[in-house]
Amino acid sequence: MKLDFTNKACPIPVIESKKALMNMNENEEFIIIVDNQAAKENITRLLKELKQDFKLNDFTFTGTKSNIVLSKNEKEENTKECLFLKAQKVGDGELGYMLTVGFLTALKEKKIDRIILVNDAIFMACDENHQAFNILKELESLGVEVLSCANCLNYFSLSPKIGRSANAMEIVECLFSYKVLSL
Repeated sequence: MKLDFTNKACPIPVIESKKALMNMNENEEFIIIVDNQAAKENITRLLKELKQDFKLNDFTFTGTKSNIVLSKNEKEENTKECLFLKAQKVGDGELGYMLTVGFLTALKEKKIDRIILVNDAIFMACDENHQAFNILKELESLGVEVLSCANCLNYFSLSPKIGRSANAMEIVECLFSYKVLSL
């Protein structure tokens, strides 16, 4: 099976790849072609999550499908907590930045599993001079997984210095399976 996702934006490559892999016969060969770094990272994560052996040459994945066993999360559904941030500040001006830093600092006292950054909130994980960068880095060191929207990273031509990129499908799955908090 050959899947060519040249010029296809997130989340199409990962959604279609997962569908195809789930419907393939065991021992059937696959070729998945992508043309951007975000899709490359997303497909790599997907294949590892599905425990598929593969080879990667530039932006082309090749492999032979093996048995896929889907596992349940360790915690029960909706017991994990996720903070969903769609802006780099809460409110306007300097006060908005101060509030964001304050709320993130307060999270150190709570058990939160993930922080998802979309739109311009990704700047918090990409810009070392951002007021919230250090507290976000500290939260990550405490075990909080920081995910930045891959499409947003591509749009702003940025790479996260804290956490990793996440595709739309992964973000949506988190939003449906975690208790979601938003500022």
